[in-house]
Amino acid sequence: MLTINQATIIDEDGNSIKTYGITCENRVIKDISTDKKKVESLIKLCNENNLSPIHLDDVIDDFLVDLQV
Repeated sequence: MLTINQATIIDEDGNSIKTYGITCENRVIKDISTDKKKVESLIKLCNENNLSPIHLDDVIDDFLVDLQV
């Protein structure tokens, strides 16, 4: 089961920015997006479809490409 995680990064101007990632079993993937709702939607979709952790990197890569389009 995937869950959301949160981190704070500091940009080059010294501003704090919240970022969101995914935690899966003993693996933590940080800083996927600053859009919490989009990461939550991705997690919900993955959990509903019982995504195997071995496919998580590919799913995140596709998610990031879709954000850029």
